[in-house]
Amino acid sequence: MFIFSFADKIADKKLKMVICDESHSIKSLCSQRTRSIGPILENASRIIMISGTPASTNLEDFYAQVHPLDQQLFPSYKWFVDKFCVVKKFGNRTAVVGSKNEAEFATLLNKVLIRRNKSEVLTHLPSKIRQRVLVALPKSIASDMIRKYRMVFSSL
Repeated sequence: MFIFSFADKIADKKLKMVICDESHSIKSLCSQRTRSIGPILENASRIIMISGTPASTNLEDFYAQVHPLDQQLFPSYKWFVDKFCVVKKFGNRTAVVGSKNEAEFATLLNKVLIRRNKSEVLTHLPSKIRQRVLVALPKSIASDMIRKYRMVFSSL
C-alpha cells in the first residue's frame, strides 16, 4: 500500500539504485503494484530484486520482474510470450497454459538471477530470535492509526 501513495512522488526521479524486496509480488502487468513500480524501475540506474518465495510455475509471471532488469534480454511482453509461453485460445480470449523453450529461458534468466537454496544459506544465518517489543505511542498518533486501520479493514 505504501508504494502506491509514494510512487508518483518519485517516478520521475533518476535513482541510482532501487531494491525491490518481495519482488515475487510484481507479477501481472495490469496490477496496480506493477504499474506503480514500473516508472520507478525504468528511471533507476541499478535494480536489485529480492525474494525468498519460490518462483511461480506460471512463466508469464516472470516477465514483469525480468524485463526491468534487462530490457535488451527481455525486450517486450509479446516477444516474451511468443518465445517462452504456450498460449491457448478460449473463445475470444487467450491464456498462457504452459511454457516452451525452458532451457533457453533458464540460460537468459541466469544472466540476471542469483539463486540460493535454503540449504545453502541456512548454515550462514543465526538462529531465529522472536521477541515482542512494545512501543508507547502518543494518544493522538495511536487514535489516528486505529481510525485508518478500521477504514482499511471495514472495506474488506
